[in-house]
Amino acid sequence: YLGTSALQGNETLVVEAIRTKEKQKDKMIEHLNEYSKLDELLATLPYKRKHHVMVPLANGVGFMPGYIKNTNEILVSLGENYFVKRTSFQARNVVKRRREVFDTHVTNLMAEIENLKSRLMVQNQIFEGGDGVREITEAWEEEEDDNEEEEGKELGGLLTEGWRATEKWVRMSDEELMKEMNPELRAMFLAEESQDSTTTTTQQPQQPQPHQPHKHPAHQPPTFSNPSDFATQNVTHFQQPQQLQQHQQQLKDTDSFDFNPLEEFGGGRGV
Repeated sequence: YLGTSALQGNETLVVEAIRTKEKQKDKMIEHLNEYSKLDELLATLPYKRKHHVMVPLANGVGFMPGYIKNTNEILVSLGENYFVKRTSFQARNVVKRRREVFDTHVTNLMAEIENLKSRLMVQNQIFEGGDGVREITEAWEEEEDDNEEEEGKELGGLLTEGWRATEKWVRMSDEELMKEMNPELRAMFLAEESQDSTTTTTQQPQQPQPHQPHKHPAHQPPTFSNPSDFATQNVTHFQQPQQLQQHQQQLKDTDSFDFNPLEEFGGGRGV
């Protein structure tokens, strides 16, 4: 189903096509009339040896009286500046065939014109109501296209400005962004940031690391990082007091803590 504007545009195209076909038909009829007159002249030439005519001068400046000799010898144009000599009878046959071709063209053009007129009449009936009331249609205004182009340019300008602003924000540092912000927006942003940091600290407390017991061979003295390790872990008995003294000296060298297991537990035995 075509809308009103589409039907109206189609109607305009049909009218233009009819005008073009009418011009072509008139041109064909003009050539057809010329060939008809030529055929009448060729029919009378063989009757006389000479025919008095007005001979045109160069470039059609004027005419002067003259006559035609050899009336039974006709120079026929074949096109593309090719000419042949033919008798009057042969020339009339050439004219007859050309007239038939033009008659066919005129008939076809008239049929096409009638077809276009019928289509135009049907389109006119679509716009007319039952009481002969014709629907009012408005022509397409080109100003709307200009407005759309202007709107497109404005939209393109806004998009370009938006991309430039975005690129500027990406390249700016955090301090520059804070300076560019509205004071109210900056205060709101800082409040949300401080609230997020407090929530993160409250929800994720630091988990104590589980104690890993020291594993060592029986022939090596154990090492400890604090006194509780020595008191809570099962340690292999020291075989010689010298080993315990060496271990105590190692702890003093590292300055981790000052602890004397002999004074705490007595003797040279571990727990």
